[in-house]
Amino acid sequence: MDNKAGPARRAPKHEPVAKPAGHKFGWRISEWGPAVGVSRSLVHELIADGSIKSVKLGASRIVITPPDEFLKSLAEPKTV
Repeated sequence: MDNKAGPARRAPKHEPVAKPAGHKFGWRISEWGPAVGVSRSLVHELIADGSIKSVKLGASRIVITPPDEFLKSLAEPKTV
């Protein structure tokens, strides 16, 4: 008997997302605040006014705006 079906197919392997050493994609509020030098309550205020972005993951709030990008944005001149 001929087996014309060929070898079983496997699901394609997904390559992991490459990230530079030391680069994170998300921070807990308790990590992000000290990285910038602000309190937890100020982090919540920055989230509320849209200065930084965050997502809800289960019961946790994850800040997705990198601390260094936020600090750089403070040094940029404001356009009116």
